[in-house]
Amino acid sequence: MEIRQSERKKVKIKLALQGSAGSGRTYLSLLLAKGLTGGDFTKIAIIDTIHFANTGKKIKNWCTGDCLWGRMGRIKKEIENCENIEALRYVYSKYPDLQNEIKPLILEKKQKLEDIYSNIMTPKEINNQNKHHQNGINTNK
Repeated sequence: MEIRQSERKKVKIKLALQGSAGSGRTYLSLLLAKGLTGGDFTKIAIIDTIHFANTGKKIKNWCTGDCLWGRMGRIKKEIENCENIEALRYVYSKYPDLQNEIKPLILEKKQKLEDIYSNIMTPKEINNQNKHHQNGINTNK
């Protein structure tokens, strides 16, 4: 047997879950998928092989609906799509019951927006800069 350093590769997971009817295989599968996708249920597909049960579809609809996981996924996307501080304030006030959970995400996005805004020059700043430069040469010296 040869011992060597392990390597990370893009290998798909092969997993089998066994249990009797009603033991929670589908629910456990979704919990595993939640952990593997960081809670983003939009990255999960369910193939329910029991034709009459439709359990997987019901649970996935519940998780992408009003359960906390699906709700947090939607809120994260809403925060990511905010283009200004006012939009972040709106999202924060929209979910008073989850403010403790979303506050770190809001603050992180706020910092990103402030970093972007700090690099933007106003038209007045551009005009003032042009007054001191002629053909790319600083004439203010």
